[in-house]
Order: sequence, then structure tokens, then C-alpha cells
Amino acid sequence: IVGISGVGKSALAKFIFDDANVREHFGDISAWVYMTDRTDQLVTIEQIIYSFNPKDNISYMTSLDSAYSQLQDIIEGKRFLLVLDDVWNEICVLWNDLRSVLSKGAPGSVVLVTTQLYSVANFVGTAGPVILDPLQSDDSWALLRRYAFVEPCRSLSTEGLKEIGRKISHRLHGLPLSIKVTGATLRSQLEEADWREILNSWWWNVSDDNFAIRIISSLGSCYSALPGYLRQCFVYCSIFPRNYVFEKDKLVQMWIANGFIQLDSSSGVKRLEDVGGEWFYELVNRAFLQPSARKTEYIMHDLVWDFA
Repeated sequence: IVGISGVGKSALAKFIFDDANVREHFGDISAWVYMTDRTDQLVTIEQIIYSFNPKDNISYMTSLDSAYSQLQDIIEGKRFLLVLDDVWNEICVLWNDLRSVLSKGAPGSVVLVTTQLYSVANFVGTAGPVILDPLQSDDSWALLRRYAFVEPCRSLSTEGLKEIGRKISHRLHGLPLSIKVTGATLRSQLEEADWREILNSWWWNVSDDNFAIRIISSLGSCYSALPGYLRQCFVYCSIFPRNYVFEKDKLVQMWIANGFIQLDSSSGVKRLEDVGGEWFYELVNRAFLQPSARKTEYIMHDLVWDFA
């Protein structure tokens, strides 16, 4: 699956990965690996092994040969689905050896790759790529409306919000990532003045013909709408590597250790962990963090990470 960042490659791959028929077809032999910035071949193979079987002990692996042998033991003679998400040119270094091992799987096995680079798609692909383009104007507005208006009665009774929402959707250039984050932000804003403040945000002034900059403009306007305590917690996530897989409890403990979370009279009998958990899910609900392929873990989209 090929397309620019933020256009929905990973979302489409996840829709396929989670489909009930796909799950039934491949059984338990399926794995998802986030590939961005992975230059160490051994670490890459270890992550593939771990994704197939999180219970495997990969700490003893000291060589590529032992890692490939372990991977072959997992997939040999079995039909599997492997998603390599956000692949860059580094895949070229290990692809021939990896493909040789993956070919030991049963006929009908599938490796699904998402990438921004046609050269990668041509190098690894055995079928024509699926190319994703930005959404058309009407589809952009339909998607934004779906995220922003959760309650049907609200969508029917707020013509003023619809007018502002259409103007905002034109500034998102058909990029689903921008639409999702912006829609989640609008959903949390109840007043027309709040929507107009986002529409008039100075962040839109930094937009140009570069799609990445356009997404940053939309993220900036949504970031400005975050409460101060969430901004601090969000930016803290940028100290982790791109495509880092977050565990909620561990991240909340780090927020607490850094003094980001303080109890006050409004907290009642809540613990620091309870408050941090609420903040974490607020970032998830606003789409600054999103569930990974493993339901109990979360990631930050690479462009959201760039912005942070």
C-alpha cells in the first residue's frame, strides 16, 4: 500500500488485519511490525518473531542466523499474514534473506507492506501496489462530520457548526490523519466560538504545498486546544523513538515520576495513576495516541511524533 504520510495506509492495513474473514483464514499466525527507523537487522527480525509470538524469549538471540532459524520454526509449513508497516529503503538490506525464510510458509501466506516510497513497493512487491490518494472534498467533509458529530441530535441542530466545519475541512486537504485529529478536537468543543477559534488559528498560516506541513498546521491548531496538562504529557512522548509502542501504565508512571500529575481538591479519592489514566485516554480520544495492532498497546503516528 503506497501513499504519502497521513493518507491512511496503516488504517487500511489495520482494517484488513482485523477483518473477521482474514482472521479466520490465517488463524493465530499473524503479526504486525512497525518498521520506521529500523536499521538493525537483528532487531528487525526479533520484532517480527515477537509479533508472531509475544511469549517467545528473544533475549538470547545474538546472531542473525539464530533469529532467522527461530522465525523459520514459527512459520514453516503454516499459512501466515505479516504486516510490515511504514517501510523505508532499509528493507533492501535484509529483504533477500528475510524473503527466503518467509518462503518457508505454506502457500497462500501474505506479506502486506505499507510505504511512502514507490521504489520500496517495486522492490518487495509481487503484485501491483494499492495507491492511496487524498480524499475528495465531499468525502473529507463526510469523514470530519462523522468524527465531530457523535450525537445525531447535535449534527442536526447546529447549522452554524456545520458551516464552520465545512470551512475547516477545506483546510485539511483530504488527509485522513488531519481529519481524524481535527474531528476529535471539534467533538470536545461544544461552542460555536470554540470551532471558530480553531478555524482562525494562526497555525494555518504556516501551511504550504508540502503535505507534511499541511498536517502540522492542522495538528498545531488542535494542540492549541489541548488543556495545558495534556500538552505537557503529549510533548513528553516525543522523547521516545518514532513508532514506539506505548503501554498505558508505564507511560503514566513516567508522567508521575516527572511531576506532571498532581492531586488537588477536585481529584477526590483518585490516585495519581487514576488521574494519569484519564489523561492518557483523553489523548487517545483526541487521536494524538492511537491503538496499535495489539489492542493493549498504543502508538503515535509518525507525523504526530514529528509535530511533538
